[in-house]
Amino acid sequence: MTGLAIGAAVLVGAATDAWTVVLLLSGTVLSGAAMRGPRQMGAAAAIAVGLAVGAWRSDPPISPEAPDWIDMVSALRGRVDSIPSSNGRRQHFVVRVDEAGRAGGTAAVAGTIWVSAPLHPALERGDRVWLVGDVQRVEDQSSGFRGSFQSRRVDGFMVAGAVRRDEASRRGWSTIVQI
Repeated sequence: MTGLAIGAAVLVGAATDAWTVVLLLSGTVLSGAAMRGPRQMGAAAAIAVGLAVGAWRSDPPISPEAPDWIDMVSALRGRVDSIPSSNGRRQHFVVRVDEAGRAGGTAAVAGTIWVSAPLHPALERGDRVWLVGDVQRVEDQSSGFRGSFQSRRVDGFMVAGAVRRDEASRRGWSTIVQI
């Protein structure tokens, strides 16, 4: 029974904010001490640790300030840095950007962007691509998306209208070893 309570505590800790976890921790320890006596303090302490672990593991990393170039570009060039996934309508992946296109030309930049792109061409990790579309800052997204992007450590988000593969990735054992 204590194992179920600890598992539930980890989930509750992950689903709530820090102040709620502090209140639940205090309540758990006090209830273990007051209502059940000293023999149950070990179980109460284990549940409190479960709450703390859940809260610690769910806290997204602090995102550094997004690069200045994000608001001024309409095209990006870089390498696909994750294995693309698909929902049947679009493919999603991270691109490590090294060049950005603007109305006046291109410029060398550095950063990572989470991309939602058309299914064709089907991309692989390591492909060098040009992407056309507006880039949005992570901070401008809703809280649910913001947390997801921060956990992936990306600087921005792009819904690409067009994709061109400039260079295919190396296939075979070298690609498997990289993953």
